[in-house]
Amino acid sequence: MKEFVSSDTNMWFDFVEVEQLAWPFRLRYLYLISRKTLNDEINDPPELKSDLLGLGIKPVDLNERDWRELVVCSEKYGKRLSRYDLAALAIAKTREIPLLTGDGALRKAAKKRGRRRLGNA
Repeated sequence: MKEFVSSDTNMWFDFVEVEQLAWPFRLRYLYLISRKTLNDEINDPPELKSDLLGLGIKPVDLNERDWRELVVCSEKYGKRLSRYDLAALAIAKTREIPLLTGDGALRKAAKKRGRRRLGNA
C-alpha cells in the first residue's frame, strides 16, 4: 500500500535536472501536489506536467481544512514562502502526511508545524 506525501515543485525540477524523474515513483509513496501549483508552476520543460501525471503524481484541490491551515501558515511564513509552498505545507499538515521538499525555508516551516520530512529532502 502506498503512503501519501505532499510535494513542492522544486523537488520535481531537481529530479529533471539529474534525469531521474521516474525514480521517486518507484518508491512506496503517492505524491500529492495542489492542482493550482501543478497548473501554475510546472511549465518548463513543457512536457514535465504530463510526465508527472503519467508517472502518477496526484493533483488535489485544497479543501476547507487546507485553506484554514494555509491562512495560518501564511500569517506565520507568508514573507518567506510562496503561496504554492504554503499549499504544500497545508496539505501535509491537514492530511498528517510527510512533506517532500528541498526548500530550506519550507523545511523549517514544516518542522515548526510538526510535519515530518522524508530523508534530507
